Amino acid sequence: MTYAIDGSLGIDYTLTPTTADFTVGQTSRGSDGTIWMYVHANGAISQYDFVTIDQDGEAVPLVSGNAASGYRIGCAQVAFADNDYGWVVITALGGINGKIITGATAGTKLFATSLTTIAGQLHNLSTLGTYIRGVANVVTSATSVSTNPECIMAFTNIDGH
Repeated sequence: MTYAIDGSLGIDYTLTPTTADFTVGQTSRGSDGTIWMYVHANGAISQYDFVTIDQDGEAVPLVSGNAASGYRIGCAQVAFADNDYGWVVITALGGINGKIITGATAGTKLFATSLTTIAGQLHNLSTLGTYIRGVANVVTSATSVSTNPECIMAFTNIDGH
């Protein structure tokens, strides 16, 4: 289990309280080299969803529409109910999981979808969305998106931003 190594006290990356325990937008360094950001969920977020985080620290499942706004990209390692607070990964050199559509080959370009029915998932079809730079799946996404393959997130940004 990852724990905070930056001197911050009381951080548990798995908790999603309904009141803020930390300042929204605060970052923390994890013991496995990850960097996390404290966010407020503006809607339900499923475990392993990729999210966009706006300038106020509001996180929502990633779709190409909100990706085009140029907001920071994160990945929820736990589920959030609407209006929960908690931590999402913003940088990871492996060791996290993310929703990647079935059959996406390891290391291929990944895109945010324009389909709200699969918000939070990345896919490998450029015709459906916006290219997300800096996110890669380490292994090919197997038979189901529920396998949530291991991912790398480094210097993430939106194509054109």
